[in-house]
Amino acid sequence: MDTEVDARDVTPLEQDFHTFSIVARCPRTGDFGVAVATAQPAVGAVVPWVSARGAIATQAKSNTELGRRALVRALEAGQAAGGDKRGKQSAALLVASADPRPYHNLRVDDHTDPVAELRRLHDLTVPHTQTLLEQYGPEGLRRYRRPKS
Repeated sequence: MDTEVDARDVTPLEQDFHTFSIVARCPRTGDFGVAVATAQPAVGAVVPWVSARGAIATQAKSNTELGRRALVRALEAGQAAGGDKRGKQSAALLVASADPRPYHNLRVDDHTDPVAELRRLHDLTVPHTQTLLEQYGPEGLRRYRRPKS
């Protein structure tokens, strides 16, 4: 995902926000991704859904049957704009890609600052993925589960 997102680009609204999410498609690679944060646990298990054909984020009454970096920045911008007014507890990033990577499927299920923790995990996992590629090649990455589709 190549789009830059900044908290200054988000205009806060005087509304009662709760769970917030973003769905995006990278124009360069065609990869789809979803990022989400909320005040409830395990948000990554029910809100994001991705496949090679699209992505959906279901909220409130989640329905998983419906079918990376910029996503994390967008969550950070949403959090900076006020985030979920009920509080903070979980966040997730899920990307469908023809070339899956460990940092395409990250979850923070119970943390006082889940979006910041998701960023930390992302920033930790990206160089680890490069190490795996250098040490084991593309076959080494097959040890990691592909995102659900």
